[in-house]
Amino acid sequence: MADMGYGVNREIVMRIAYTIVEKTGRKHSFTGDSAGRSWFEGFRRRHPELTIRTPLPLSYNRAVSASPDVVSEFFGKVGALYGRLNLFSKPNQIYNTDETGVSVVHRPGIVIAQGFDIPDPGYVAWLKINHPEIALSTTGTSTTMSSQPNSASPLDKQQAASPDVLDEVLVLPVP
Repeated sequence: MADMGYGVNREIVMRIAYTIVEKTGRKHSFTGDSAGRSWFEGFRRRHPELTIRTPLPLSYNRAVSASPDVVSEFFGKVGALYGRLNLFSKPNQIYNTDETGVSVVHRPGIVIAQGFDIPDPGYVAWLKINHPEIALSTTGTSTTMSSQPNSASPLDKQQAASPDVLDEVLVLPVP
């Protein structure tokens, strides 16, 4: 996935392995909700073409070079997604993350890539994930703000168990 602009780290690979084994009903000795480090080391031995790399951070010049057309296309896709999910009539499901302490400078962690390629953070304009195991594995917790004070995050544990919750991930394209 690193060659598509979406790097996965060791923990995600181990959770994907656990999810696949659980869903297929195979016997395993995993504890917790992911495969163990020894499984991961065996996985790396079985796939020597995979390496652990540190991706390049997104440069400031590249980040600020988004054209009006690119930004317009992004918000068009966000609007279409909101329409498809009927979020315009549910303001408590729209979250603002402007003041959550999220860094605007892309500093990726270590990811798994094929060969010695270093993933390029601006490679993919739009990334769509329709694989339930991957969608389930990439859910996590983050700080969010809602316009409705008593609302819960739409990605709580119950909803995150549904594969179609994260069927689409939008990534702002960088020219």
